[in-house]
Amino acid sequence: MDLQAIRYAAMVYKMTFAAAIQAHRSYLQQRGLEGDADSAILEFLGWDEPQEEEFANDVRIVLASGEFSKELMTAVMWLTQYDIDIRCIRLKPYKLGDQVLLDVQQILPLPEAEDIWIKIRGKEREERRARVQSRDFTRFDLTIGDQVFTNLPKRRLIFHVIREAVRRGNAPRQVMDSNRKWVAVLGEHDHDTFIARSVEHREPESSSSEIGRFFTEDDELMRWEGKTYALTKMWGLKTQEYVDEIIQELNLDNISYKETE
Repeated sequence: MDLQAIRYAAMVYKMTFAAAIQAHRSYLQQRGLEGDADSAILEFLGWDEPQEEEFANDVRIVLASGEFSKELMTAVMWLTQYDIDIRCIRLKPYKLGDQVLLDVQQILPLPEAEDIWIKIRGKEREERRARVQSRDFTRFDLTIGDQVFTNLPKRRLIFHVIREAVRRGNAPRQVMDSNRKWVAVLGEHDHDTFIARSVEHREPESSSSEIGRFFTEDDELMRWEGKTYALTKMWGLKTQEYVDEIIQELNLDNISYKETE
């Protein structure tokens, strides 16, 4: 239900005012209903005349059902955090004599808490913006001997430094002594066989994180004493600190880096 509604919302978002008129006109004709499509849509929008630039800028999703699963309501709550105007309306029919009464209630967000809901969404939006703005997108130029790697993000900077340290004869866990940073598999493997083996045959000391968080391409895997190692892509705020420590403690000469200009 939620995915289908999102598809419809995306379709409406792309529609022009003229396309909406034509769609409603076709609807009326197919069902033999009377009415002017132009006037009906203008009246619904509260407009005196078409405003093409304003049409479909904001799309509201209303999910109507007799019941809503917890999974669906969780999805709705998550979508509202990203400024999607979506709500759940519960429809309950009751029979009273020869009549059928329909009880219509908005259950998410609760009408009495909607103002608070909007404020919470605004606060979460500001927090997400702050997190994005606080991310460090600094790029680096790395020199290893005669090789120059330009415009590297931090994860690539530390990858190249660690790989060079291993090439110079240092064991992977000697370079980075943290099991969370490595996935190791017995034998020498290429990308495909490493991925397959990493599902059930990782070394016990290896990270249990999802393999997509590691460098696993053929030229990224590191082989050492009969084992194949993949290095993590996840480093956090101490990346440069780790890089400096590795270069200094392992005496890696002919390696330097600077911020990309």
